[in-house]
Amino acid sequence: FREGAAPIENGSSTLYFQQLPYGKYAISVYQDRNENGKLDTGLFGIPKEPFGFSNDPKLRFGPPQYEDSAFSLEASEHSIQIPVKKLF
Repeated sequence: FREGAAPIENGSSTLYFQQLPYGKYAISVYQDRNENGKLDTGLFGIPKEPFGFSNDPKLRFGPPQYEDSAFSLEASEHSIQIPVKKLF
């Protein structure tokens, strides 16, 4: 629906999306360490770069289900924090 990029400063990054309609959303993020514009993966599609999802769902085999990452946007301002992790 929307995408964006923001620099990492002091281990953190902030990205703003404006004029989003109220509703249900899920967000995925990754740190594009080699700046090639994509999440690099290795064997079995396992991410080589740090990544995260809204709600910080437990991961099993593959990305989480939409419902596990979904949150409701019900106000003109809403803030969430997404922890980023690296598997290997």
